Amino acid sequence: MTTDMPANDEIDIDEAMRITGRSRSTLMRWIKEKHLTTHTQVREFTQRQPRIIFRRSEIEPLAGSDSQ
Repeated sequence: MTTDMPANDEIDIDEAMRITGRSRSTLMRWIKEKHLTTHTQVREFTQRQPRIIFRRSEIEPLAGSDSQ
């Protein structure tokens, strides 16, 4: 099941890490614990496929947050 997002609200895990200041493993744990929603996307062949896409509007409020 794919949820459509406006293109300007899509960010990948690297951008989510930059915005929140959190590590990849923390973001992945938040996904697993259902604190964040994501979808995967295949745009081009890379070693890290499928690409994890977040909603910018969901990530920005977590920037600098000590909760969760």
